[in-house]
Amino acid sequence: MLNGQFGLLKAFAFCLVMLLCARMAEAGVIYNNLGPGDSHQTGFGLVNSAQNVAAPFTPSTDTEFGSAEIAFRHVSGTNTYFLELMETALDGRPGALIESIPFTAETSPSITAVNSLLTPALTGGVQYWLGIRHGAPDTLGNWFINDQGFLGVAQGIPPGPPWTTFSLSSDSNAFRVNDTAVGAVIPEPSTFALLAIGGLALAGYGWRRQQRRAA
Repeated sequence: MLNGQFGLLKAFAFCLVMLLCARMAEAGVIYNNLGPGDSHQTGFGLVNSAQNVAAPFTPSTDTEFGSAEIAFRHVSGTNTYFLELMETALDGRPGALIESIPFTAETSPSITAVNSLLTPALTGGVQYWLGIRHGAPDTLGNWFINDQGFLGVAQGIPPGPPWTTFSLSSDSNAFRVNDTAVGAVIPEPSTFALLAIGGLALAGYGWRRQQRRAA
């Protein structure tokens, strides 16, 4: 019986360590140019069969690309887009494709969350580009501009590469980049409190049983 109780205690300790690790991996914002309440300008960059748009971001530390939240609107046509994570080329423009993620968007201006499928590694201090490409010849969408003064934009006309328009002095499109998927369940502090109480109760029960058997 005592060995069984110690086994339960070991299992509890293992679960607690796993939850602590999950808590340490809590979602973090890598980059954000959205304003208070996710505000942005009413101006936008077009995403259609004639052009695509990209904006730069630089993580401060080594991390992973978990998701992006973009200020976007689907206007007409086929509601299919591709969010593209890209390296930066030697000339500063969007470069090699790292990941392309399909998504759909609301017809009213909203913050659209797009979760990574590959969660590629990102290097701190290195610039990357986030772009949006149309999914069908009739697709038309708007990627809104940030209202916080963040700069940098590239456009492909027709859709790049090559990127025909490139400027680090023009307002960027509005988005946020996270190191985990949007909607991922992160244990709350109350969860750890309940586990601790349960662990103490289990340990106390085992100690009392041992004392009784010794008597």
